[in-house]
Amino acid sequence: VWVTIWLLSYLWPWLRRTWGWTKRIPTWVQSFALADEKSGGATPGRTTPGRVALGYFCLGIMLFLLANAGVIALLRPRFGFFVMVVSNYKIYPALFLIVSYLAFVNSTEGDLRKSGFKIGLAVSIIIWGLTFIQYGPAISERRKYLLANAYNQEHHGFGLGHVPDSPQAAYVDSLMGFMTGRQIYSYPDAFEPMSNQMLSTTAAPADSLHFTLATTPQGLLVSEPDLKIPTGYDSGAYAYFRKDGKLYVFMLNQHRYSGRNPLIRYAPGTETVVPVEALPAGTYDWGILLSTGSDQTDRSFIVGKVTVP
Repeated sequence: VWVTIWLLSYLWPWLRRTWGWTKRIPTWVQSFALADEKSGGATPGRTTPGRVALGYFCLGIMLFLLANAGVIALLRPRFGFFVMVVSNYKIYPALFLIVSYLAFVNSTEGDLRKSGFKIGLAVSIIIWGLTFIQYGPAISERRKYLLANAYNQEHHGFGLGHVPDSPQAAYVDSLMGFMTGRQIYSYPDAFEPMSNQMLSTTAAPADSLHFTLATTPQGLLVSEPDLKIPTGYDSGAYAYFRKDGKLYVFMLNQHRYSGRNPLIRYAPGTETVVPVEALPAGTYDWGILLSTGSDQTDRSFIVGKVTVP
């Protein structure tokens, strides 16, 4: 709503100046105008060249952001629609909001500017807090998911690029090889203690745990009906498959709560689907690692064997 009013404060004087527009500029638009009297009847006292230039700068940034969003909408779906909503592109609406607020501050003064600042500050704090509550756990889970996939990418050439032997996997593998070879990027080492434990463990699972592995059209379903995964930044649960010193790791996902209480995010039980294409043919030991964020309290065990044709 504000951006529309603000744009009218620039568009209306331009129509009068260029096309001889005779209609009087509405008061609710005129109060935000920065142009001089000749270009449309602006509010006196707010016509300094710097403020006018800053207004046009904000307009240019807004158009630039919308143009970038249009390019992304046309080009990025080739990798799948999901890339349109990843966190990388949240910078566009966030920056648009910032520039809109800058335009408001530039176009107002006195009590109106102070009131706008107070309202904007209060709304920002509320949104900021709700963002931490809503996305904090999701960000933590996303980190664990990427750590497991980065391990597969580093050691097997897939993980960040879908499944082995796909064009996307080949592209990502070549890109990651280039980045690591030039020392532009290095794989994280946070997963190394857990991977070492997965490779060395021979323990059996506790009687209270009932992990199963079933074959489905989507792949190998690893599940446990009652487990509640430890929560925390460094904690989590992973299914792994090992053979001849090689390890393939997949993050286990807690069941989502299906009720209406927004404060309850997860329900007992966990599972993950492992694509068969991700595992070369052979017989594997498959197991589970439960991490609580400390190497001394990690629990790793072998559940059984599975043969991948």
